[in-house]
Amino acid sequence: MGPGDQVTVTISQLGTGFWAITVSDVTRGKTFTTEQSYDGPLASAEWILEAPSDNSGNVLPLAPFSPAVTFGNLGVAGGQTALWANTMESLGVPLATPSIISNNQFTVSYAGGSLLSSFRSAAPHQAARRARVAKSGGGFFG
Repeated sequence: MGPGDQVTVTISQLGTGFWAITVSDVTRGKTFTTEQSYDGPLASAEWILEAPSDNSGNVLPLAPFSPAVTFGNLGVAGGQTALWANTMESLGVPLATPSIISNNQFTVSYAGGSLLSSFRSAAPHQAARRARVAKSGGGFFG
């Protein structure tokens, strides 16, 4: 994958507790598929833009990106009950901001800040790294 590539991700339930995850780089014509087990409650779906981390789990600075990242053709199985939008920020400074969902898509735009790699505990850096979370009342997404 490279900058600007169009990527499609599909997650499909193969059977109880078994899932196929397919990542396709539409631009380059490459596809990767893996089968994974998961026995969670199937209560949410998330679309996330995250800052990178190093091999020790330290959050690295978010590089400026343009154009905005578009998450499109979003869907979940089951009824939607609520949506949450999170702005990625560091020490109160916005880094990446999601748009509202319209026509089953949204974009995340770079806001110009710099993510500090000083987050140490899992909860703060996980929360700071998420630019958008969409939650559904049931099922899986694809």
